[in-house]
Amino acid sequence: VIVVVVASAIALCAACTEAPVAALDARPFDVVLRVSSARDVPATQVVVRVGGVEIGTTDGSGALPLHLKGKEGDPIDVALTCPLGFDPPASPLLVTLMRFPPTAAAPVYEARCTPQIRHIVAAIRTDHGARLPVTLHGQTLGWTDATGAALVMIAAKPGERIELGLDTDAVKPLVLHPRNPTLAFVAPLHDDVVVLEQKLTLEASSRRAPPTSAQLLSAATAMRPMRL
Repeated sequence: VIVVVVASAIALCAACTEAPVAALDARPFDVVLRVSSARDVPATQVVVRVGGVEIGTTDGSGALPLHLKGKEGDPIDVALTCPLGFDPPASPLLVTLMRFPPTAAAPVYEARCTPQIRHIVAAIRTDHGARLPVTLHGQTLGWTDATGAALVMIAAKPGERIELGLDTDAVKPLVLHPRNPTLAFVAPLHDDVVVLEQKLTLEASSRRAPPTSAQLLSAATAMRPMRL
């Protein structure tokens, strides 16, 4: 009889210790997902899915608390659907379930929605290139100023090859070399400023020769008032 009672007591104690552990394991794993776009701007209205099921969208700060279920150490794939004009990460975000003390802050996982279009400022510098049209695909984006400098704004996809043109034919009868040069670059991964330089030379035959003394005297004589 004593053996039976002791065995029953041991079984009851085991059940008492297992119950809190089982309850603890049943709690969800809390993490925070934070999604940004270019230059750490919060990405809002990003749809988040786990196991193909939508569980929420990011708020105005680009964040979404996640309450994930599973066993500690399990890897969980978190898929993102970014707003129109943005590309999601190439692969789902991998979240590993980990237990932390109740007083600890929830771990933060970072993800990014990449803008499909970048805005680039092309800063152009030229020698002898005053008042030249700056073109892209045959369309004029702007003109160089009296010093041969220009700033033009371009929208392009990251990695896209951009070819800007300088229309030297616009300053005829002056002859500039090289004729109608092209300034090429690859669109950066972020909004940025690209500095482009082009050396131009003025053909000697198109330079205006300084007036001779005889020409200056003739011009001065022509400007005298006529006597009646």
